[in-house]
Amino acid sequence: MAQSVSALFRPGESYDQFLARTRAEIKAYRDAYAAHPFAGAYDGLTDDGRRASEAPRWRGTEKVFANGVHRIVIRKDYPDPQATLDRFIQRDLRMPTGMEVDPDPEANRKRAARRAKTTVIDKAIAAGMNSLHTLTFKANVTDLDDALRCFDAYRRACQRILKGWRYVVCWQRQERGAWHFHLATYRLPRFLTDKGVKINSWDVMRKLWRQAAGAYGGNFDEVKDKRRNGARVPFKRSGQIARYIGRYIGRDIGGDEVEALKGRKSFATSKGIKTPQPVRYVWDGEGRWNDLLKWAMDRVGPQSSYWFSAELQVFFIESLGTTLLPLPRHRGGANEHP
Repeated sequence: MAQSVSALFRPGESYDQFLARTRAEIKAYRDAYAAHPFAGAYDGLTDDGRRASEAPRWRGTEKVFANGVHRIVIRKDYPDPQATLDRFIQRDLRMPTGMEVDPDPEANRKRAARRAKTTVIDKAIAAGMNSLHTLTFKANVTDLDDALRCFDAYRRACQRILKGWRYVVCWQRQERGAWHFHLATYRLPRFLTDKGVKINSWDVMRKLWRQAAGAYGGNFDEVKDKRRNGARVPFKRSGQIARYIGRYIGRDIGGDEVEALKGRKSFATSKGIKTPQPVRYVWDGEGRWNDLLKWAMDRVGPQSSYWFSAELQVFFIESLGTTLLPLPRHRGGANEHP
């Protein structure tokens, strides 16, 4: 997010001095840009060179998770060599801080939201999470710092009670403006035990959240299945709950929410959740979709879900993976499952 003009002032600098300095910096930058050895390089290409540089390409990303989830995403890419060259020269010259010009802030926002969504899904899959928890406030808590302080208290309480408890959390505004939290984590047992006494696990988690929320008040909810044709269908595979939760990330990150976040992340995760390094592919040539789709489907296998968007020129395929990982153990005694 761009800095405010006042933040760019040096100590004791007047407005006129600021204008004179920044104008001199911009002029020096433009002169250096014009003198850069790569400036104008694209204009010097032959017609064949231009056609080759602008020809569409197919980019693939492959990830294989330890629990058996195997994903391939293929996108058709239309290169913009002039924009790529401009970005390279700008990075090489290190444009003065605050003077950068973002040619397409909306596209950058969408890319950032897509990266956040991918990270959330990958972390939830890698950790074998199988439940969605939602934390809300009764009061209209519009200050993000206040909301995050409440969540931090809740997180620490959960880590004391549930051994091995891990989470992936995102925060978003409700229509009324209050912040709330969605967590990918582990399905709760029916009961938790404390000194030999069985307590309904939902009552425990609701109490922990209300204690953390304090005077704001709050409520806790758990989703461990999804609706399909009016019936409840439990999540059985490691990728299902992750994708269900991932759709919350980036869905509403825009407008007032961007201003509220002020460049901060819209999610957080437990430490130590390792995700696989992607393998990247690039293919050239016309009319490659049929071959590439067959290659991806053969590589991932038949037990998979997939979709193709002709409008977005994207193909996605992901294996169902193994069954969900075991639940973490409760510190006070053995978990009892429904």
